[in-house]
Amino acid sequence: MLCSGFSVLGGITGYYIGFLFWDEIGVHITEALALTDQINSFKELYNSNGSLAVFIAGVSPIPYKLVTIISGISSMNFFYFCFFSLLSRGLRFFLIGFLIFWFGSRVQSFIENRLGLLILIIMFGVAILILLMSFL
Repeated sequence: MLCSGFSVLGGITGYYIGFLFWDEIGVHITEALALTDQINSFKELYNSNGSLAVFIAGVSPIPYKLVTIISGISSMNFFYFCFFSLLSRGLRFFLIGFLIFWFGSRVQSFIENRLGLLILIIMFGVAILILLMSFL
């Protein structure tokens, strides 16, 4: 529970880094490079799928910190950001805790070497299942 809580606090810090530095620095850079329209389009796209991005990054090997900063840059709804961060980080750390509690040291090397890959494969499988269901 401590890992989940402090991970989400770190995520909130990343969110505010993106949020504050974007307003102070990023906006001026995109204006100077004439990328304002593209950035605004990205923000709209991200905000429509941002909750899913936060959840996926929270449970997968995708860098969670990167997604937290992007969430701040795009001004994602803070409540949704916190909710999906708690849900995904809790799921990840409680899964690891459960596996170690249930299987002990036998599963430790598996977790250290292959858990990220396993989660990525499961997420890929779920994505394919969702796509197949949308065509039926």
